[in-house]
Amino acid sequence: MTRQVTFKNSFTSGAWSPPLHPRVDLAQASHAASELSNVLIHAQGGVSRRPGLFFVEDVGSDGRLASFTFNRLQSYLVLWTDKRVRVYRNMTQVADIVAPWSYEQLATLCWAQGGDTMVMTHGEVAPRQLVRELDGQGRETWALHQTPITQAQGDPYHGSWGSYKQEIAKQGSYWRMPFSPHGRSDVSWRVIANNKGGRIPSILRARGWFLGSDEQVYTDTFVGSLLRYREDGKNYYFYCLQVTLQDPLGGDLSVDFAVRPVPNAQAIYPPFAKDTSLLGEMAFLDFSASRGWPRYCLFHQNRLILAGTSSRPNRVWMSHINSFWNFSEGEALDDEAITLDISEKTVDPVREVFSGRDLQVFTDDAEWVVSGRPLTPEAVQVRRETTHGLYPHRRVRPQLVEGATLFVDYSGRVLRELYYNTDADAYVSGDLSVLAQEVLGEPLEQVYDDERHIVYVPCEAGHVAALTVYRGHQVLGWSRLTTEGRFRSVALVGGRTFFLVEREHNGAKRFCLECFKDDLHVDSALEFSLGEMQEATRVWTHPSLTRLIDDTRAFVVVGDGEEQQGVRVQDAQSLRLRKATRDLTVGLSYTHCIAPLPFAVQSGAYRPIETVFRLHRSGALQVDYGRGVRDVPLQKMMRGRAMSDAPFSGEVALRSDGWRKREELLWRIEQKSPQPFHLLSIKTQIKVVE
Repeated sequence: MTRQVTFKNSFTSGAWSPPLHPRVDLAQASHAASELSNVLIHAQGGVSRRPGLFFVEDVGSDGRLASFTFNRLQSYLVLWTDKRVRVYRNMTQVADIVAPWSYEQLATLCWAQGGDTMVMTHGEVAPRQLVRELDGQGRETWALHQTPITQAQGDPYHGSWGSYKQEIAKQGSYWRMPFSPHGRSDVSWRVIANNKGGRIPSILRARGWFLGSDEQVYTDTFVGSLLRYREDGKNYYFYCLQVTLQDPLGGDLSVDFAVRPVPNAQAIYPPFAKDTSLLGEMAFLDFSASRGWPRYCLFHQNRLILAGTSSRPNRVWMSHINSFWNFSEGEALDDEAITLDISEKTVDPVREVFSGRDLQVFTDDAEWVVSGRPLTPEAVQVRRETTHGLYPHRRVRPQLVEGATLFVDYSGRVLRELYYNTDADAYVSGDLSVLAQEVLGEPLEQVYDDERHIVYVPCEAGHVAALTVYRGHQVLGWSRLTTEGRFRSVALVGGRTFFLVEREHNGAKRFCLECFKDDLHVDSALEFSLGEMQEATRVWTHPSLTRLIDDTRAFVVVGDGEEQQGVRVQDAQSLRLRKATRDLTVGLSYTHCIAPLPFAVQSGAYRPIETVFRLHRSGALQVDYGRGVRDVPLQKMMRGRAMSDAPFSGEVALRSDGWRKREELLWRIEQKSPQPFHLLSIKTQIKVVE
């Protein structure tokens, strides 16, 4: 027999998929594990029990979370639910506003924040702006406003020509919007009748002009939209009153549009005063209920970027510089608007726009780069870089992580990075989930915590796939985070990680807003304190306890830093403790698990001699060393000191007898106790048959 000594000094390669367990020939195998659950991977190599979740509020229904960061000292959490949007600061709700988006539409809702304004777009709803304002006394207020895109819709006519012109001048938004032809470009337009004659009903005769075309492709959805006719370098605008007007007298008159001229700075009146043919092209407003609303938005190089409508799914619009709602055509000056189509051989709809080293555009089939520093109408270039496509079923926002753009590809099972390779002078893409292929699946969102260097990806199955990334230290490892319930959304706000969690209470679903708290080791936690000057008590009564007390669920009680067993439920709002305490934490338990890869031996069996776990500031160690999960008495090693006063740091040696099969794990840590845990390294001695 031969004695072997092995060292595992880090877990920086994360948890591997089962098909990779035999690949001990790979360099990363010495830093990998077969299971990492509810632990976070550190750049130094160790793993620690994830923070517990502190209960903030019961939000009532499912939704989505986002961050609103005005500056480092002023950051807010935004929560969308069905037809509502809420704003929180320091875990306190400061606004609750009626919103136009249904719960089903939240999956594809897009938002971009700049300064004190957050722009929100959805292909089925006109864009909105969530604005943080200050009243006369300097107090914050929040409001959901229409955008100039929406203001450009509808009829501003108020009964007199003078008030009509005043309203147009005040809005000033009609001629700043983008226009493009609808249907064939060779469609010829003609004036059927003006406001002075023809067999037009008097009720319509006084309202404007009547235009016809030789292409019947227009529907009632165009009512309320704008048309633009260009002649001799001037633009003439018309407001659509009615579509496909039939002759009420039984004649053969068929009018596509009943319109009224809209005054503007270039041309107050249209160029025709009687029936005539229109030469040239009639263009329609790109953003409207008939042509679709922008699906995606972004701020990039002091421009507002909008992308993708139902009629122009592959188009990208870029506003004037520092004039975010001005998309009007100009003379191709450097600061004027830019409009381009993302296409090569096929027309793929835009799925996302992202601001990185360059403007990046993601479609179903490829990743495109719009370059130009700065972006100008003459210098802009569009190139297709890689061909993986973006996940189309839900908006999972790409994240910028150490210079690379992380995105979920079209399959929804692979997290990729898009980064610029200086040697190739091009963007390249790599697979970050190849070693842990079972971790991802139907992702819901993606955020990056730049303090912990962790990417959080909640998935439809209810868990969170957590990727620790430290490129400078060659750390790239996955772990799985779970809770009693399902993670639904995540956001990073002011250094805090917030989750929207679906839980059950007495058989009914509840949706809770919760956040990580480093000194907690239970979930959905409530914290109570009597204060230092009051005596400890054995009976705790509080209305909030009804949320946790459930006949079908066991909750955890921690008093003065130590778990209390045998707590009795006195009533729906009261608990009777076995030991009087001043500070109490009540929550739901969660278990963290750590398991190594199967031991690589040539023979069919091995015999462990000793395994040494090196711990750092840990309050408990529960490990299966071949005879089931057992508690290791760390308090005895601390010479009787309370674990809450001084968590254990040092080595714990465990000895075992008996032979193990090659496929059996040497050890497995499975800790449910609500105590801190941090594993640094492991040293193992075994005997194997030569």
